[in-house]
This record gives sequence, structure tokens and C-alpha cells, in this order.
Amino acid sequence: MCLLLLSSCISQPSGRDVFRDVEVISIHNAVRDDVSFLDSIEIIPLDNGDNALLKEFSRFRYLKAQKMFLVIDSRQYVFLFDESGNYISSSDSCRGEGPHDYLMAADAVYNPYADVIEIYSPVGKGIVHRYDLSFRWLENRKLPYADPYIGARMDILDKDVYAFEPVRNDEEHLAIRTVDFTDSRSPRTEDVPLVQEGYVSTLTMMQKSFFRGDTALYFTPYYLDYHFYEYDLLKRRCRPIYELDLGEAITKSELDERLSDRKGSKELLWEKCEYLLSSKYLLPIIRLMDDSFVYACCIRERETYHLLHNRKTKKTYFLSPDAPLRMHRCYDLQDNVLATILFPYELDKYISETSKQYMSEETLEKLSEAKEEDNPIIIKYYLAE
Repeated sequence: MCLLLLSSCISQPSGRDVFRDVEVISIHNAVRDDVSFLDSIEIIPLDNGDNALLKEFSRFRYLKAQKMFLVIDSRQYVFLFDESGNYISSSDSCRGEGPHDYLMAADAVYNPYADVIEIYSPVGKGIVHRYDLSFRWLENRKLPYADPYIGARMDILDKDVYAFEPVRNDEEHLAIRTVDFTDSRSPRTEDVPLVQEGYVSTLTMMQKSFFRGDTALYFTPYYLDYHFYEYDLLKRRCRPIYELDLGEAITKSELDERLSDRKGSKELLWEKCEYLLSSKYLLPIIRLMDDSFVYACCIRERETYHLLHNRKTKKTYFLSPDAPLRMHRCYDLQDNVLATILFPYELDKYISETSKQYMSEETLEKLSEAKEEDNPIIIKYYLAE
């Protein structure tokens, strides 16, 4: 087995020069509190059947090409629903200690190359459990790690190639780990360094890391960073392509200096996040990207803001809490659809007379029938292209 470490031949450009030719998306040039970027809004209540009932959710993915939603709840069960919200299947019978079960689910993804659901468990050195769409077990892929490693996120980069974002317990060596199962008898692992200069803190929220476009693979690290990247599969390198200008920003070095009296604290990473959450900085805690749009959900003093940039028209929109339409933070972006998930008791915060103007009669009827105790509801914001 070949383990390629950070000292391998792969290197990541360093220094602030790496950001020299990056396109800047600025709130100073944005159209403020204008919702003309919206085409329509759809709500999709999820099935309330006994097999479909969710607890608090920890992951959400909209699989547009497959016409499915994938949700992981707090019990680490994986659920599949169709585009109408009908229950398809769940992994509730697969969680356990049996040979075809998974013990933990740190993440789950749909693999389009094999048409299977893959559940990543960090137990032992890590296992990828593969199931069909009815959660019938197919096989396990054991990760060939020679060192302790716990991933927080898993993505499929290519056929038989996976990427894992680690649980970050330090800030010194930023990397993702790739595993290539092309030769299943001798899978290869590699630590791919990220752009150290973009890192601010571990603060982030339930977002994907990789987004596949028609001609490019986009990447937003699972930590606070003001940048969007393109990932080169052949060179195994991240290239920054966009930088967010959200007004006054903060860097890791400035954050370290402000909390210098707490150095050595075991809770320092958490304390940095708490400091930022209470600060006046506008922080992009969710960053999504595809061929047409760039989206960031930002927070400042625990209030939510949204930035949307149309890559084709170069027009940028910025919504504050005072906007006539209050959007829920979005977790997935597919073509011209921003998608999110929330419980029905939260709907009143995000459904106004303005937002109802973007809904069809069918959607308004679904809205009127929603009950607070029901399963979560999907909101799809269709963007004008």
C-alpha cells in the first residue's frame, strides 16, 4: 500500500500571491434587498408515514439529476425522498453491528457512477458501506489508512475516487484526503494540501464541499474561508477563482492575536468560533457554487444575510434581514435551484406575502395544509437565469 503524505510531489501554491488574479464578488457592488433574481418558490412537504419520520437533520442533499432528496437525521439514519416528497427508502434497518450494517454515519452520498448510496463510517480506520437505493447491502470498502483519521465529510470526485474532509482538531496542516479504489486490492491514499492562506477558523455549517459543473469541479472547504475554488483532478490542486468582499474581514492571524491570552486552551478552536459568532464581521458560513451561480449564506451577530452572484450576467444581489422576502439558509445548489430544508413550525419566519407571490396555487395549497408536527419541508428557490 502506498501512502502519499503532504511531503509528496504535490504542492499547493503559497503566499497571498495565490489570490492575485482572483475575481472579487463585492457587497459594495450588489443590488441590495432586491429579490428580482427569483423566478419562483416551491415547497415540498416530506412524507409523514411511520417509516419516513425524521428527527433533527444533520445533512441534506438535493439530487436533481436523480430527482431525489437525501437527508441524514440525528439518529444517523439516511432517508431518500422523491421530488414530490414521497418516501422512497431509509437505512433504519442497516444501522447496527452486523456484517452488513454500519455503526456510525458521518456522511452519506449518492454515487452516480454506480447508482448506489454510500455511507461513510469512521469506525476503525474508516469504512464506506455501499447499498442499493432500497438499502440492500452490496459491499464494504475499507479505507487503507496507516494513521488515525476521522473524516467529517465524504464526496465522490470520480469513478472510484473519494475525498474526505477531516474533523479539524488543529489549524496547522490543512488538507483533504483522497482515496482511489481503482485497484480494489491496493487502494491509494493521498493528502492534498489546501490553500493555507484562505483559512480563518473551523466555523462553518452543514454544507457540501464539492460541486460538479459541466467542465469543472468546484470546491469550498469545510471551514470558514472567503474564497471559492476550482479543484483540478489531474494536478490534485485547488485554485481560488472567487473572493468574497463582505466589508471588513478577519484573518486567522488577527483572530489569533485577539485571543492570544487563551493560547494553549483545549477549547481554543471553539472559543474562536464563539468570538466570531458574537462579532460584527459578516461571515460566509455556507458557500455553494455551480456553473451559473455563486451563493453565500452569511451571519453577523447571529442575523442571517444572503449573497447571490450570477456568473453569466456578473450581477450580485445581497439580502439583509430587512429584505421584503426572508430566505432560509440554503444547503444545496443545482443549476438554477437553491434548496433548503426546515421544520413546519419554522415556516412563519420565512413565508411572507411577498414570498407567496412567487408560489403557484398548488404550492399555496400545500402550505395551507402544513402542520407544525409534520415531517420537514423542502423549499426550492428557482433562480432567474
